[in-house]
This record gives sequence, structure tokens and C-alpha cells, in this order.
Amino acid sequence: MDLWEAVNSVPPVAGRAPKHKLRLFYRLRGAVGGWKSRFLRPGELTPDESRSEQWNRGRYLAEGPAHCGACHTPRGAMGGRDLSRRYQGGVEKVGSNGPDITTATLEANGWTEGDLSWSLRSGIMPDGDTYGSSMAEVVHHGTRFLSNADLAAIANYFFDQPPPE
Repeated sequence: MDLWEAVNSVPPVAGRAPKHKLRLFYRLRGAVGGWKSRFLRPGELTPDESRSEQWNRGRYLAEGPAHCGACHTPRGAMGGRDLSRRYQGGVEKVGSNGPDITTATLEANGWTEGDLSWSLRSGIMPDGDTYGSSMAEVVHHGTRFLSNADLAAIANYFFDQPPPE
């Protein structure tokens, strides 16, 4: 109610909102339906019974609420994620790269599960540098609020990733 009162305390602006400036493909409602039928995979993320409860929790968080693949998975020409290259790095909307965060690359760069868990809490990488761009926002507005158990679960998942689809 306080928020609504605050909104109503500001005088209205004269005029109308500007029209959207979307490219043709994005303006066609049918194209959105076509895109969804091609790339959207609805359904529940079922636990992998061959994996630990911690790993399954990490998978759920990474592939669900944290949606790590949105920036760290390459996309094709139509904007759908290329799941055969899951977590192998992608281009973020702001123009910087979401780096490769596959198990092999993390290990080759000297990361440990503890390092990943700590960096998702603090925004500080093992070399002392800090995250930049969108990842800094992810930590500031999201992962720093997760429990230690959830951060450890995400790290456990990334250090024991399944093969790409």
C-alpha cells in the first residue's frame, strides 16, 4: 500500500510511451510461438537418482533459479541455447563474454569447489580479481544471499557436470 501511495504522489507525465523498436522477427507473435516450440522445453527437472542429493540441489539451482546457462552457454542464430555446448561460454547482452565454466575449464584454471562457492558469495575470484559486468550483478543481487549449503551444492554440480546433450 505504501508503494502504491508513493506512485500516486508523483504527478502523471504528459504524452505516451514511445513505440517499441523491435526488429521484424521479434514483432511477429507467430514467430515467438515458433521459437518457443523449437527451444522451450517445459517440464519438471527430475532428480538424477545416480547422483547425490547435494549434486541434484546444485543442478536445480544452476539450471533453474540461477539460470547459469543463460550467459554461459552459446546461442545459435535464432537465439536458442546450444545445449550440446552447455556452459562452454556465451555472449551476454551487454557485449561481454560469459566464460566457459565447464568442469574441465574450471579445473584447468586452478579453481576448486571451495573457490567457486566463495566467489559466488563474495564476487572475488581465486586470483583476487572481482567479477565484472553481469556476473557482478548476479552476485550482488542474488548468489550472495544463498546459504552456504546451496553455494556448495552449485559448486559440486559444476565440478561434476554431465556430458552435453
